[in-house]
Amino acid sequence: MKNNSIHRAIALVIGFVTLSMGALSKDVAFVGKSQTPDQNPIQATFKAKTYKAIAGYGVSSIDAAENLIRDPSKQAWVAEAAIPYVDFLEPGSSAGNFPYNLPYPGLTGGPSDHYVLEVTGEIVIPSPGFWTFSVLSDDGFSFEMRRGQQVYSYSYPNPRGAAHSLQVLSIAEAGAHSFRLVFFEQGGASTVELSAAPGGKPLFDPSFRLLGDTANGGLPHAVNADADGPFRYGDLDGDGDLDIVQFKGNAIIWLEQMEGVWLQHPLFEQPMAPGQEWLKKLELQDMDGDGDLDVVAAIMQNNNRWINWWENDGTPAANVDSAAAPYWKFYSITANTPGRVTDLHVLDINRDARMDVLSLSEEGDGLVWWEHTGDPKLAWTPNSVSTTLTNLISATGADMDGNGTVDVLYSQALSDGAFGLGWMRNDSGDGTDWTTQTIDTESAGWKPLVMDMDGDGDPDIVERRETDVVWHENTTGDAREWETHAIWYNGRALNDLAVGDVDRDGDPDVAGWQDDPFASFVGWYENADSVGADWIQPWADHYDTGTYGDLIDTDGDGDLDMVYLSGTWLSNRLNRTIHRTANYPPTSARVLESQVWIQSNLEAVDIDQDGDLDLLAMDSQDSLAWWVNERHGAGQWLRRTIGESLVGVEKVLAAEM
Repeated sequence: MKNNSIHRAIALVIGFVTLSMGALSKDVAFVGKSQTPDQNPIQATFKAKTYKAIAGYGVSSIDAAENLIRDPSKQAWVAEAAIPYVDFLEPGSSAGNFPYNLPYPGLTGGPSDHYVLEVTGEIVIPSPGFWTFSVLSDDGFSFEMRRGQQVYSYSYPNPRGAAHSLQVLSIAEAGAHSFRLVFFEQGGASTVELSAAPGGKPLFDPSFRLLGDTANGGLPHAVNADADGPFRYGDLDGDGDLDIVQFKGNAIIWLEQMEGVWLQHPLFEQPMAPGQEWLKKLELQDMDGDGDLDVVAAIMQNNNRWINWWENDGTPAANVDSAAAPYWKFYSITANTPGRVTDLHVLDINRDARMDVLSLSEEGDGLVWWEHTGDPKLAWTPNSVSTTLTNLISATGADMDGNGTVDVLYSQALSDGAFGLGWMRNDSGDGTDWTTQTIDTESAGWKPLVMDMDGDGDPDIVERRETDVVWHENTTGDAREWETHAIWYNGRALNDLAVGDVDRDGDPDVAGWQDDPFASFVGWYENADSVGADWIQPWADHYDTGTYGDLIDTDGDGDLDMVYLSGTWLSNRLNRTIHRTANYPPTSARVLESQVWIQSNLEAVDIDQDGDLDLLAMDSQDSLAWWVNERHGAGQWLRRTIGESLVGVEKVLAAEM
């Protein structure tokens, strides 16, 4: 040993002991299996708004509180904050049942009188049946909770000292429930808490937990629950950070990013008849040229199908909360379109500096672009791209031949059961004349991605197939001749792909997501030689799953993070290590020990402090061991046993304690 004064902790999965290894003391901690730290669902919060009354307007009842919220002329000011739970305490007031005691938004210093707190959000109730809700308040409050047409409510409408109001609710259906709490303070001390407990409770007891306090067993926020389709991202409110728009049940939801947390706003909700479903095609684009992002989506109602766009009025947060205008106003691009809309994109096809819409339907219109003729709120003109192409699966717009016009890249089912990949050349440049070009007849039929993969300045194509991922090289530069290259073999089809410079080395890499009970996958492959000939996998998680995914810089630190739909949760995995520091080709592999099975992760750490990395792991005999790196990986590795009979260990970690 080179330094016997160093103490390292080796964390396994279960409890805490200390083992002695000769002169070198090691602390060994056993901890429970946990989620990867950088993999987090996009975190939801509740929204809290304080309304301070002007001088002369008294807030002495819940009716007066609602009037203050509705009437700006009675408001001295309004302040807003994202909060994880409802546990507020004014300075000088007696604490309640929970320890957080958040400050009211906008209130500073000592006690204040005549104000209203409004809290809105969503929670997930895991099971139907009886649940008891508690509001501790000083003064009064009203509480309302909804799921679909089911409404639950109760209140204490008058002033009072700090007291509990309990209400046993018979929850009809498990799942996401929206709620609204209005609390008012007339004068004196002020506190409010919102909690719940399973079952019917006559009195408040220690089983109650704050809504949103999931670390201590509280009902969870529901911003990600029931997410079920593609998402798009952009800065909807002009505050400089990326927001997300997604489908959720029968609604379009805007997730507003506010200082690292996410607030949910419904933009549109459509009642659905039994057997109906959303078409789940969604885009963000400035449709009316006013400088903000609007929403374009395909919807279905009573078996009729529309492509609509929803106008962002520039103040989406205020708009969606307004009782007079609960949702963004929408305008129809197509009316009662026959056939399911299977693809949708917004782009300027005829080069008139106005956004047009490219749509693909299973029947009826087929592949069509809809012309924005001047006023996007009025009629749109349909233009056919092809009447001869059949069985199209996907279509997207891109300049394939580098002449500055928008062409159409498509995939289709062929007559022999195979799938084809091709593109329609925009010969006229204004979308009136198109020519078909074939790229590949061995495609899997999924949507391709366009990116310059080899750095030669022309567009190439990345595609997922049944068992592998490939890219098609545009060898002539004008998209007339193509050569196919392998990226990786996966054995099973991936659910989605994204292309971006994950490691910030100047070339595009490829990320993938797979939701398969036999082959789960979330990971990325690096374009190691920058020309798409050599690919390595720096990182992957074969326990996580994903369907729709994309690469987005969600935290604004300059690198691409992963956002993807995992089950019914929209997850965000942050990119913590940007640059690859080493390449490990097959020729560098060396045998550490023959006939040994490793049953945990393999942890690389300089245990003996000699300047090179040793290896730490659990073997199949329930022994914790480390292998001494004698000659910087080039020579013999000597095994040293740390502990034996350590049953049930799943993961080992090493750190200074």
